[in-house]
Amino acid sequence: MERIQDLFDDTTATCIADIYEGVANERQAERALDALEKIEGTINDAEAAFDRKELDPILKENIAKQLENAKKTTLTLKRFLEDAQGVGATIDQQQARRDASSLHLILNALQQIAAEVDRDYVKRPHLMHALPPCTGCKTCGDTCETEDKGEEEKD
Repeated sequence: MERIQDLFDDTTATCIADIYEGVANERQAERALDALEKIEGTINDAEAAFDRKELDPILKENIAKQLENAKKTTLTLKRFLEDAQGVGATIDQQQARRDASSLHLILNALQQIAAEVDRDYVKRPHLMHALPPCTGCKTCGDTCETEDKGEEEKD
């Protein structure tokens, strides 16, 4: 059976490190662009894998939003790194650092959720709390806590 978490394990840590390095040092931009390509592939593979799973509709919707945020952030970082190699960047380095950090948070949250989905007990939206609030998810917050948060179902 397919494990969604395995999609993140191989790429996330090394790619994020390359992206941070590329944002900080334009000489590393080419390596960071390669890392972004790998992350785009991981995001697309994860999206397809999550779609094949039977999940709570609210959780599925929030996962889709986070995947979309990750795609947009990836495109923004790609533009920054491509511009850094050529003429002038459309966003500044500080914003690119924030975007890299945001992408890192999104991917970590999706990896945690993937681990729970792989355990096959996630049918409830209690994992929305793993999603970082700074990535644009305004539908989840303190008001959507469930009574059974943190409880696991038996296998």
